[in-house]
Formats: sequence, structure tokens, C-alpha cells
Amino acid sequence: MSTTVQIPEMLLDFQNHIRAGQDAAVRARAEFRVFDLPPEFLQGDNSKAQRVLGWKPKVTFEELVKEMVDMDLELMKKNPNA
Repeated sequence: MSTTVQIPEMLLDFQNHIRAGQDAAVRARAEFRVFDLPPEFLQGDNSKAQRVLGWKPKVTFEELVKEMVDMDLELMKKNPNA
């Protein structure tokens, strides 16, 4: 399965953690993301860092997205009008 298919499915899974009242706020914040860039700017490739530096990621993409969503939800709880 390609990443472009996995991301929407994963976001739908995380949406289950969002209360109905917060859904619109999350969508509004997502509109500020930069989606108009060419694909080469939106696709990360860490293979050079792995090859040259011996670097390995400590978290998966899914864990990163979950952490970002959880942090946004926590910020929304602290400041619901943001």
C-alpha cells in the first residue's frame, strides 16, 4: 500500500480520538498547511542520512503523526479558542 493511501486512512483512525466539537477546528487548522508545493518538496527521503551518517529513525511515521495529533489536541484543550 502506498503512503498516499496510508495517510488518509491513518488520519481517519486518529479522527476517532477527536470530539465532534473539535473536528471543525482541526479542519480549519489543516487548511493552513502548505499543500501547493511540488511533490519533491513534500516527500522526505532519509536514505542519504542513513547511508552517509548511519542514522536510523527512532520513531515510525505513524508514531510521529500520533504524537503531533495528541499535541494539537492537548493545545486545543488548554486554549479552545485558538
